[in-house]
Amino acid sequence: FFDYEFKPGYKLRIGQHKTKFGYINNRSSSRLYVVNRPEVGDALSRGINLRDIGASLIVDRPVGDKHRAEYWLSVVNGAGMNTQRDNNEAKNVFGRVGLGSRGDGFRWRWGVSGAVGDAFETSSKPAFAEKGGYFLKFKRVGTDLQLRADRFEFLTEFLIGDHKEKGVSERMHGYYATLIGKTSGRWGPVLSYDSINDTEDVRVTLGGYYGKPNDVFRFLLNYEFRGAVDTGRLYLWTLVRI
Repeated sequence: FFDYEFKPGYKLRIGQHKTKFGYINNRSSSRLYVVNRPEVGDALSRGINLRDIGASLIVDRPVGDKHRAEYWLSVVNGAGMNTQRDNNEAKNVFGRVGLGSRGDGFRWRWGVSGAVGDAFETSSKPAFAEKGGYFLKFKRVGTDLQLRADRFEFLTEFLIGDHKEKGVSERMHGYYATLIGKTSGRWGPVLSYDSINDTEDVRVTLGGYYGKPNDVFRFLLNYEFRGAVDTGRLYLWTLVRI
């Protein structure tokens, strides 16, 4: 993609890029404090993929001396990333409006997002042999909050989505909450919880990190508990930014 800043704080992005919805999916994986994104990020914060082809208006401007406002709007094909075929029925629209604090010390950021669109799901079943799949239509809304202080950082997001596929309508909701401890050094503990519909894809993550989000070298240690019968998974993750 490429960006065109037509006035200070106002940017037009054209090409294949992340659709503008919520917080977690618009933050680079290299700058997170957990190895895996929350499941709700895959299920309710995007279309068929995290990235799509289209255009986005990105506005980030100051409001007075202590606050800043964010306005994001994406209009994309809806066919997902790395594809030349626009195989769905309409363009997909994603957007977010947010407000946050400026300056040092305690900071906060809050936003509300919405999305509407459709996606083509491929299927080899005989009922869909003629078209090779079926359409999934969706409407979504969400809210996100981030709190940052000298000794902790707290991230949370709650989303609701209405999906219709194969003539059946379903409403889903999901959320995550992540607490990051900060020390006088470059390390700290991490605790995160996320779920879909309160009982599906429930995950608790315990761990720690070494290195801040923009550091050249970072290391993450995560242990994940998924559901009542899962024995857990241990993740060791490292990054060297060149």
